[in-house]
Amino acid sequence: MNTEQQQEFEVASQISIPSANMIIKNERSKRAILVALGDSELQKILDAVMFKSKSVTQIIADTGIPHTTTYRKIR
Repeated sequence: MNTEQQQEFEVASQISIPSANMIIKNERSKRAILVALGDSELQKILDAVMFKSKSVTQIIADTGIPHTTTYRKIR
């Protein structure tokens, strides 16, 4: 992780959005939950967009996940 990404992560980790949903900020916790759910494709997608917004086409190119699967996972 470069310095700019680290700064973005630190800022993002300080943002708290009150809602009924839970936001997992800790990388280790996120991975543990995803592994527990057994969804390696979703984990790849989240890793691809962790620090920068991307289009579906960019996500597909970065992850190699098939189009239909990618669209279904991000819906």
